[in-house]
Amino acid sequence: MIRTGSDTYFTIWSVAEKDGKYTGKGSTSRKDNRDGSYINSNWNIKFVKDAAQKATTLNERDRIVVKPRRHEC
Repeated sequence: MIRTGSDTYFTIWSVAEKDGKYTGKGSTSRKDNRDGSYINSNWNIKFVKDAAQKATTLNERDRIVVKPRRHEC
């Protein structure tokens, strides 16, 4: 699970459905402040709850935003 405290932007590379569960492959990129280059990371993604239904509409190279989870008191 990614916990950054801010929005995380993903590029989606694939989405698959198996037994009603949705998984996928995605990547993120961040700038290295030392030299200005970019660091890429690849992720295995599980779509749960409302995101599972939305995953059915995703195509290769679509961009999504994962919002930080808000804790309710």
